Amino acid sequence: MRRTDIRVFAIIGLTAVAAGLGYYLFTHSSDAATERMEALFTSPEELSIARVRSIVDTTALLLGAPRRYLARRNGTDSGRVVPESSMGVPAVFDELRLIRALTDSLRGAGWTAAATKNLKEKTTTIRIRDRDHTCVYRCILYRKELPLSLLKKN
Repeated sequence: MRRTDIRVFAIIGLTAVAAGLGYYLFTHSSDAATERMEALFTSPEELSIARVRSIVDTTALLLGAPRRYLARRNGTDSGRVVPESSMGVPAVFDELRLIRALTDSLRGAGWTAAATKNLKEKTTTIRIRDRDHTCVYRCILYRKELPLSLLKKN
């Protein structure tokens, strides 16, 4: 056998082994990851209000909301007292990215984020609802004429 034939067979053999190993890792690790994600969010109680508050605030700050205009308090929604975050954001802040990121973060627990916008008052209210469609957290974004230097570069 010539040297080039041995190289070709070695390359084919290594490719087959790599493909088999890749298939094995793909099929087994994805099942394990899915099981771990389902174990994390099996019931709404496992996603606490403190965790939701942390997700909302962290996501907003990562998208460029200034930290010094963030306030936390309790508000009312449909006669119920719910915790809320309110934050002043510059006019160029992308609310849709925030809503999309929150929806993706909370989807595993079956929770949803829905927003209403008040153009007159320049506010956006994001309500986070649990599986029973009860509002459990509220985030209010106030449009402010803030210097663009406060908005993080993404």
